[in-house]
Amino acid sequence: EPYRGLFSQIAGGASLGLRYARRELLQQIGSFYAVDAEWTTANLVPLLSWDNGNDAAKEAWENAVFSNRYEPNLLMSIWPDFEISIGRYSEFGEVARKGLVDLLVCHAIMAKTAAARKRCTKALESLPDKGRETASINIYERLTFKGSNHDAVWRNEVAPFLMKVWPGDKKYRTPEVFCHIADGILSLDECFDEAVECLQRFVRSDRCHITFGHVLESGIKGGESHCKRHPRATLKLLSYIGDFSGFPISSLKNCLNQIKSATSNAADVVSSDDFKRLTEIVADKTTGW
Repeated sequence: EPYRGLFSQIAGGASLGLRYARRELLQQIGSFYAVDAEWTTANLVPLLSWDNGNDAAKEAWENAVFSNRYEPNLLMSIWPDFEISIGRYSEFGEVARKGLVDLLVCHAIMAKTAAARKRCTKALESLPDKGRETASINIYERLTFKGSNHDAVWRNEVAPFLMKVWPGDKKYRTPEVFCHIADGILSLDECFDEAVECLQRFVRSDRCHITFGHVLESGIKGGESHCKRHPRATLKLLSYIGDFSGFPISSLKNCLNQIKSATSNAADVVSSDDFKRLTEIVADKTTGW
């Protein structure tokens, strides 16, 4: 309360000093809203309007995207101008672009209604491919965040986001997007099998022609690898690799041997098209196997 007048002066001031101070307020807009939603709505939210002019709005958004918390009601109140910001994605710098996409993913994951999810789907569609790739990197970061329950994050956040929010058209599900998500699900344990099945439905393709074999390195090193714990799911994930040029053949050979030895019905696995294709790749590059 003692600072309300000062903060109001900063929010509405025109001097250069107040302009710099206003940046600090916008970087904490989420915290201000949590403490005093009415004041924030009246003093900070209007600063994000594109009616203020391109330069002023762009500067405001470049700071507001770094707020560490956004409640659903705050996001709803700024959504029209946020949607414009997403549409002008290419006008922002690299750091602000990532901030905009991270905020979009955050809002999409928190969305509880079909209407809210539809808005987020539309916003994802309006992004260029690089923006959607940034969104997939956000998913990777969520799934691999140290100290979090990765399986719970997958089940409660990522899986619903991929299946209910991400645009369904194949053109929005590029190999680059698939690569980052595939990398992220390697952090899963109990949910690994269902995540691979979800990824299979998500990609809607028999093969991703991109070198991402190296991402499986983390999954086949050490004693109890994914190949041993989840042989069939790992085989399916390997089957999506269209280019093994970045994947050591010795690692692929080792992975296939582990899959074969860990599967209860090895004959069924060995006779599968996926296993045959992968063994042929190893045979083409090595001898005596």
